[in-house]
Amino acid sequence: MPDQQDDDLNRDLTQMAGSPALADEVRNSLHRLADGAASPELAAMAREVLSGRVLLRAAAGSEALAAQMSEAIGRFQRWQAELTPEEQERLLADARTRFDEHGD
Repeated sequence: MPDQQDDDLNRDLTQMAGSPALADEVRNSLHRLADGAASPELAAMAREVLSGRVLLRAAAGSEALAAQMSEAIGRFQRWQAELTPEEQERLLADARTRFDEHGD
């Protein structure tokens, strides 16, 4: 049974993401970050959000996260720019399929 922290996080995620499917993706990403998929700073932030000690909105607005996200977005944009048109289309089709499975 979810506790109040889980309920608050679920509410915030759904409001911020705009759909339950995207909220699930963000939650899964927070768990990956907490497990160390990126920097130690992002892992600590994700653990704080998942534990309920820090609200997602506060974490999203932090300067530390902004710097980390800016760097990550730059890496993603460089990776995306190197994709062939066929790879881009396959990636888009995969994303559509994934979110259609959630019923959105």
